[in-house]
Amino acid sequence: MLHPTPVKQDAPPPPVPEKNAVAHIRIPLHKEQSSARDQMIEIDWPVESVTELLLLIQGLTQ
Repeated sequence: MLHPTPVKQDAPPPPVPEKNAVAHIRIPLHKEQSSARDQMIEIDWPVESVTELLLLIQGLTQ
C-alpha cells in the first residue's frame, strides 16, 4: 500500500518591489506668484515607495 506523501505548500511569492520613481519638487522662494524660474528651488528626489513619497510630502507641508 502506498502512503500519500504530503504536498509541500509553496510560500506565496514575495511582493514585487515597486519601481523607483523620482519626485520632482518645486519650492517657490517668494509668496507672490512669479514665473521667474530662478526664484524656485527644484529638487529631483528619488523615492523607493509610495509610503516614502507620502512621508516626504508630509514633511514638506508641515
